[in-house]
Amino acid sequence: MLLTWLPAWLSKMQCAPSADRNKAPIAAVLAKYEPFAGSKPASLLEVASGTGQHAAHLATAFPHVVWQPTEFAGGSAGPESPAYGDLAPVFASIVAHTSGMANVRPPLALDASASPWPAPIESAIFDAIFACNVLHISPYAVTEGLLAGAARRLVPGSGLLCVYGPFMVDGEHTSDSNAAFSARLQAQNSAWAVRDATAIAETARAQHLTRTPTLTRTRTPTLTPTPTLTPTLTLSRRAPSTGLSSWRARRCQPTTSCSSSGRRRDVLFVQY
Repeated sequence: MLLTWLPAWLSKMQCAPSADRNKAPIAAVLAKYEPFAGSKPASLLEVASGTGQHAAHLATAFPHVVWQPTEFAGGSAGPESPAYGDLAPVFASIVAHTSGMANVRPPLALDASASPWPAPIESAIFDAIFACNVLHISPYAVTEGLLAGAARRLVPGSGLLCVYGPFMVDGEHTSDSNAAFSARLQAQNSAWAVRDATAIAETARAQHLTRTPTLTRTRTPTLTPTPTLTPTLTLSRRAPSTGLSSWRARRCQPTTSCSSSGRRRDVLFVQY
């Protein structure tokens, strides 16, 4: 009987428990970087917004950032889930989670591996691009497309690409559980795997980029915390006097992170 009093949009909300667990730690990390730090008006493109929980939480945490959600029909809610196909229910969930938020735009369809991206996105310039749990459950062409798209659509000199998910570092998994997770992914789809941050830097290097290693760790609260280390690769892109661009990364001091599954989740930053 009480359900009859709920607003209609609430019934359209889809919820992912993992998004509720990681949204606050992600916001805490983003808050250290421009354009999230401070209050200067900014714009952000989210690649693969999923349920819309991250968009709702992060757009609330950073009200000065205008959020553009997107999703891909060939994407899914996770490695065990089927492809979305019809994006209408996905978009309805994003709209429901972000209802009434003036700094969140209506969601758009986006295949990150495509080039160019759809006109409404390709014609815009963004201060930041954000993608959560995408690279390990998509072909490497998505990683390549995301880097290429970021180079095209980020504000020159200050734009930031933020990618959350599991990563290897220098060809090595950061935990045994991540190695097992990657093996399961590849058994499901040979094009999937936990990506190597070093290999991603090499992909960036193909666009006139250079890299030095970076490692940070953050605290992720969970119901049954198990201490883990979470490396964060930070890459920055600058334009030297030659007119080419270069990627630079910096190593940060570690703190502690926790995970109920033992899997480590990292945030990859790429600054344009």
